[in-house]
Amino acid sequence: MRYLTIAEVLYLHRMVIAQSGGSEGVRDQSSGGWKSTFTR
Repeated sequence: MRYLTIAEVLYLHRMVIAQSGGSEGVRDQSSGGWKSTFTR
């Protein structure tokens, strides 16, 4: 099994926002806590 990297998740996020609308960026990205969701 291959897990997505943070860069891949952010890319997919940008693509979904571009197609469906919404706010760009990731809230609370500067805190660093969100990164623990993706690390294995």
